Amino acid sequence: MKENPRITIISNNDNSKAEVAFVINNDNIKEDTKNKWNHTIIIKGRVSTIKIRKNKQDYTIMNVYMPNDKKGKIETINKIKEHMKMIRNPNNLIITGDFNFVTDTLDKSPPHKDNN
Repeated sequence: MKENPRITIISNNDNSKAEVAFVINNDNIKEDTKNKWNHTIIIKGRVSTIKIRKNKQDYTIMNVYMPNDKKGKIETINKIKEHMKMIRNPNNLIITGDFNFVTDTLDKSPPHKDNN
């Protein structure tokens, strides 16, 4: 695949089974060429943040791939809460991802009851 110099892909794991990634259009953050972005891995393969400067504002984007099991979810949420305490400007925090929260057994494949 030919690389595109306008696009940067930042991944926090080299394993395709559990991974979060960011795709950045370099044209959108070119105003601050000294420090375009800063990537932090919170949980490898599960949670990462990226700090971006745009229009003289700092933004933190958190990307989450939540585990399916209840214990893993609780541990991941606790790590996220711990990390959020260190974010300077929580007003500019965006959280996105796959949280694996299913409320109806009809939405599960195959359908099954559980407490997750």
